Amino acid sequence: GAQLYFDVRQPRVRLWGGVSVQAARDVSRLAGFANLTATLAISTNLPWKPLWLSLNGALISPRFKPNAAIVPGSSEEVPWGGTFGISARLTWPELPGFTVQVSLQNVLGSTLRHPLAIDYAPLTEFPEPELEGRLSLEWRSW
Repeated sequence: GAQLYFDVRQPRVRLWGGVSVQAARDVSRLAGFANLTATLAISTNLPWKPLWLSLNGALISPRFKPNAAIVPGSSEEVPWGGTFGISARLTWPELPGFTVQVSLQNVLGSTLRHPLAIDYAPLTEFPEPELEGRLSLEWRSW
């Protein structure tokens, strides 16, 4: 396998991402793993320095299901998929050390699916949530 990663940082903008490629002679060893994964994200604190706004995305190639998990009528792999997210992170100026982050994942409602092991038969795959929201509160006193 091989990976290529980049991270560009400027005072008010950050851009990062990467590509990961892997292959195996024995395809069964790749069950659940994508041959290709690509990610990209950009963040900026324009127009207000304490507020970082971010966009992120990922693209994932088809993944094989474990051989033991394939049931009659199901496919041997999950298809290409992708996801897109947005977030906002505020470090409160009046409360040093306090940060609030709100994020939404899968805002475009992708059909990203993940392979499942035999433990979940007769299910062989599960979908990414249509829309997922997260709230994070952080307090650092040092």
